[in-house]
Amino acid sequence: GNRCKAKDIETLLNTLHAIAPNTQPYTLFSPYTFDKFPQIHATNSAQKYDFIYLPDSLQAQMAISEQIPYFMGASYTSFLRKIARFCKRLVYRCIDSGIKLTTKPTKQRKLAIIRTDAIGDYLLFRNFLPLFTTHYGKVTLVGNIAYKDLITEFDSPHIIEFIPIHTTKFQKNIFYRIKTLKYLHTFDFETLINPIFSRDYLSESLAKFICAKQKIASIGDTSNISYRLKLHFDTIYNTLISADSRILFEFYRNAEFIKGLMPTISIPSYTLALDHTNIQEFMLPKRYAVFFIGASSAFRKWSLEHFYEVGKWHINQGFSVVICGGKEDYEN
Repeated sequence: GNRCKAKDIETLLNTLHAIAPNTQPYTLFSPYTFDKFPQIHATNSAQKYDFIYLPDSLQAQMAISEQIPYFMGASYTSFLRKIARFCKRLVYRCIDSGIKLTTKPTKQRKLAIIRTDAIGDYLLFRNFLPLFTTHYGKVTLVGNIAYKDLITEFDSPHIIEFIPIHTTKFQKNIFYRIKTLKYLHTFDFETLINPIFSRDYLSESLAKFICAKQKIASIGDTSNISYRLKLHFDTIYNTLISADSRILFEFYRNAEFIKGLMPTISIPSYTLALDHTNIQEFMLPKRYAVFFIGASSAFRKWSLEHFYEVGKWHINQGFSVVICGGKEDYEN
């Protein structure tokens, strides 16, 4: 996992050597590079792991779902780092309180939705926007700036205003944070909905700050926040929608949430209708399949072998394969 340091790996290797000093009946994989340890191989996502050492949150989630033994170890957050984190949050709370005292909500709106997660998460949520529009009226969407173009191109009929959040700047640039929060505090909503299942500190901070008479969220899990923080943030909401604790495909997770919120609605199909006139510049073939090869972390990236197999299947069906990704994917 990405929590491993050199001393952790040395401890692991020494333990394995003590167990089997004359043989090496094991192979070590990692999605992260450790120059000091050439015996650790690049991860093979097709590999069935027998044990996971110091997993990150996603690896731990996989270990639980697939019933793989794993070792979490102790927390490596230093005392000074904990103090620095506490001071930062204290300063931010003071700023948030100051903004609330000096800015009054003057714009009345019906519904705000918080969706600060990644592009892929939004794509698996956007087909539900018409349901919110029908039930509540047009949506004020507080979301990740990364998918601003998608909203402009596909979803503007359902959105009265998109308030983009640059997630990194919001958490690290105090002036950007103040400017964003001052604008958000000009609104007074009837309802605020946070549909994210794995709620994080950013989405919860926004949900706590934004003025709304009714606040609704999924019961969620603790993948991105601690159990203690989750209990604290749960008190923000008037209603928590129950959820299946098993791992679900994100589209079905969204459907589960919205069914809990509006039981009589019909779940839409997952679609994205491209206007051919807007993609002519790419000179795409008539029949094509798009492969997005990137992921937010190395552990979540699909293997080359898997892409090859799926690509070969599409080619045999008469499709051309189009590859999309970011700068890092291009370089790799």
